Amino acid sequence: DIKYPPDTSPEDAAISSYWELVSDLEGLSGPDLGAALEQGMDLDQLLGFLAFQSILHNGDYVDEMYFVGAQGVRQGQARDVFHISAWDMDDL
Repeated sequence: DIKYPPDTSPEDAAISSYWELVSDLEGLSGPDLGAALEQGMDLDQLLGFLAFQSILHNGDYVDEMYFVGAQGVRQGQARDVFHISAWDMDDL
């Protein structure tokens, strides 16, 4: 679920980039899914974060994570790359 302020809409650039990434992932699996995720996300950061939270037995991270889009370059093309921004980590 994407939550956004009431003065924005799904047509905004960041939301559109997110939905484009989601659309690109549909129907993919295995190496193709991994390659597509690496194009649109900081996958190393995400997997490291998930592993760290799992080790700490933190039960409050899956629904307390935001994705922040920033302009990046992947395979020579400028595009939004999503990074995680965790908050409210009070369930340790």
